[in-house]
Amino acid sequence: MGAAGPRAAMTALALNISGLYLGTGVAGALGGAVIGVAGIGWVPVAATALMTLSFLLTPRTAPGKRAGDANAPRLAGA
Repeated sequence: MGAAGPRAAMTALALNISGLYLGTGVAGALGGAVIGVAGIGWVPVAATALMTLSFLLTPRTAPGKRAGDANAPRLAGA
């Protein structure tokens, strides 16, 4: 919310929660599809594959820096 600023903080929060609910719905649908096509035993395999894919798609940052440091608001006296 700090990065979005005071005028867009509530919109950023709403989009964040909407993304959470969308991800939960998609995960349930994919899990159901895996069970329907391959059976219950393949759910952990599919989950592992999707988790590995998410790690591979995560942006990397330089050592000692965090992803949001460039846009983080400066605190007084810091």
